[in-house]
Order: sequence, then structure tokens, then C-alpha cells
Amino acid sequence: MNEALVDLLMMAPGAPELPTLEDLLRRPEWHQQAACRGQGTRTFFSGAPDNLDRARAVCGRCPVRQDCYEYAMDDPDLEGVWAAFTAKERRGLRRTRVA
Repeated sequence: MNEALVDLLMMAPGAPELPTLEDLLRRPEWHQQAACRGQGTRTFFSGAPDNLDRARAVCGRCPVRQDCYEYAMDDPDLEGVWAAFTAKERRGLRRTRVA
């Protein structure tokens, strides 16, 4: 789509409010202490068994694992390993938490 057209549509009355770049870059304070910081995304998002084991090892020594768990449990659309749990495992935990 033409960039000028996109700009025009986003400025139209009733256009959705978009997050600013600052909003997108803002991370919770606890992200600064996360053991996974700088580890690379493949370990946490590939789904390969050896990467899952590595991700869980990193999560096991993480000082902010509880914060990470709460963050991941609050967002059902979040993929990957968070607080040593896969997205599928978190879905199951949410079901049991509600029941």
C-alpha cells in the first residue's frame, strides 16, 4: 500500500490510536534482570526439544521468573518459553486455574 495513503488513513477521524515507538520499546523493569536477556530468540521460540531444555535451564536460574510467569499468564497470545513453560503448557495451566 502506498505510504502516503497509509498516513492519510491513520489520520482519518475514528482511526485507531497507535502505540508510539516509545510505547513499543518500553519494557517492564524486570526484563533488565531476566536471565534470558541477550540469549537469542531461537532457544526460547524454536520448539526444538534441545532448545526447550536449554530454555528451561536458563529459566531455572532466573531471578525474575515469577514476574515472567505472571506476565506470560496474563497474555494468552504470547508464544515461546516464558518462566520455563511453553505456550501449550500455559494454556493448560490457565484452564486448571479457572476450573
